[in-house]
Amino acid sequence: CTYVETPDVKILLDAGVSLCPNRFRLPPHPKEFEAIDTCRRKIVETAEKVEVVTLSHYHFDHHTPSFEDWLSNWTALTETARRIYEGKAVLMKNPKEKINYSQRRRGWIFQKTGGRYAKKLEIADGKTFIYRKDTVVKFSEPVFHGQENSTLGWVLMTTIECQGEKFMFAPDVQGPMSKRSLELIMTEKPNSLIIGGPPLY
Repeated sequence: CTYVETPDVKILLDAGVSLCPNRFRLPPHPKEFEAIDTCRRKIVETAEKVEVVTLSHYHFDHHTPSFEDWLSNWTALTETARRIYEGKAVLMKNPKEKINYSQRRRGWIFQKTGGRYAKKLEIADGKTFIYRKDTVVKFSEPVFHGQENSTLGWVLMTTIECQGEKFMFAPDVQGPMSKRSLELIMTEKPNSLIIGGPPLY
């Protein structure tokens, strides 16, 4: 989750955080529970001052579900998602195209639950949005979540440009491992790049 502020707009990218309930047959460490509690509170507090929230894909570390879950997501029933999405423009990954089954299902659930609090839900795949006069928010075509033909599906990368500065957010492209993802990043030539999931696995 990343907060970006320009003179024209305040944006929260991928307002999610989650724990893996069983990694190498081990539950989360108590420090991880402390960390998710801290992060969840920061996300909610930050969301209350933004106009736009983005959603690159429907894994739970990238969006906040609208159901009670104190194992992986640390969310209260409806309340957590409402505080994040209420009154916001939500620019989201298309839940019907270039998407695997589990994310398609989560995307449908999001629209019916947490997404209903939004001021508007807008499909962002391959689109550009302009805020006031100086801020351009551009979404990539869907790219693989890691390597080509990944079973994990597709994600959107986001580029925010304002007053000659260009920032790019490339979540879960894992390196990037896909040549197409790398081409798109190199074409944008960002000044700053946050790139998710390096292929250290």
